[in-house]
Amino acid sequence: VSEEDGKTPAIAYYPHTRNGAVVGYQCKLIDPKKFWWLGDPNDVDLFGWEQAISSPSKTLFITEGADDALALYQVLKARNKPEYAQFVPAVVSITHGSTGARRDIARQLDAIKAKWEKVVLCFDMDDPGKAAVQSVLQILPDARAANLPSKDANQCLLDGRANALAT
Repeated sequence: VSEEDGKTPAIAYYPHTRNGAVVGYQCKLIDPKKFWWLGDPNDVDLFGWEQAISSPSKTLFITEGADDALALYQVLKARNKPEYAQFVPAVVSITHGSTGARRDIARQLDAIKAKWEKVVLCFDMDDPGKAAVQSVLQILPDARAANLPSKDANQCLLDGRANALAT
């Protein structure tokens, strides 16, 4: 939290695993936006991987950033009917930005193909995000690309477009 008021979030820490063990944290200074790593960022699992592989979901959603993964997870979880309250969506994020999307996903490609029937790429709606989709489709040709109503999944939530994001 902020050193000035003791309440305002200042830095977010996103744990990253390798084969199930936490090996580092991607750190995000919130304002001004800046990223860095604590620990080893090499060959890490997709963000949220451990939670996704334990999900019974038949669909894997892959976002471009950790905040996007958290937002999409929140929206999908909130839209569950009461009888599906225990349903846990499988949502992960690439870890090294749009230019590293293919490499990040390739690391776990066999596990992705073995576990999930569908893969939905929920990358940013900017040029780098669109290029990342095309790159990933070379190794996951059956994946679907989502057309988000805002710049990214997190922005959809912030813009009040959760229902549009979930459809």
